[in-house]
Amino acid sequence: MGTFRFHLMGARQPIDLEVAASTIGDLDEMLSCRRFVEGRLVEPDSDGVLRGMLIATSRIECVVDAD
Repeated sequence: MGTFRFHLMGARQPIDLEVAASTIGDLDEMLSCRRFVEGRLVEPDSDGVLRGMLIATSRIECVVDAD
């Protein structure tokens, strides 16, 4: 598991997600063969819950290793 900062098209703030990939290379392999990336928010939302998310790979502009 690794934490990455996802910059998405149309979003003002990046999203920090914990995903199954541990390195940027692993994440690259995962994104090259999937339409969605599955992860869990690192910061709790307004309800104090760490929500699970699916992000369409077509909406990702940039990913930064946050670990």
